Amino acid sequence: MIFSLGWTWSWPAADYGMFGFEPENTDTSRMPTETNGYYLDWHAEDSDASRKAQEAWEQVEANPEPEEGQEARNEAYIEMEEAIWDDAIMLPLYHDTREQFAYDHVDIEPFGAMGDYQQRYNSVTLE
Repeated sequence: MIFSLGWTWSWPAADYGMFGFEPENTDTSRMPTETNGYYLDWHAEDSDASRKAQEAWEQVEANPEPEEGQEARNEAYIEMEEAIWDDAIMLPLYHDTREQFAYDHVDIEPFGAMGDYQQRYNSVTLE
């Protein structure tokens, strides 16, 4: 599980959130013009884990095909996540949980995997 420390993701896709952990993309001295990753300064030369993460992201980029490259990307995402754990570049300090109720007589779209922050109540109907 990845915690994004308040950076909200618009949809639950590994590549959407993992690009911000690419070590080359976390260089704060080049933000915001050249890099747009998370504010980490996690450089590939810093550790074995950061090198592993950079190589894994390069594997993601080298396999852009939607179906043919999916297995290679999935392996790379796991390698990146393990590298994040190894260097502990982000620690989960807070994890919000929400409780929702459902009623047969209320028609409301359920919120998805990214949580309820985008849920809207302007189209709810009652039977």
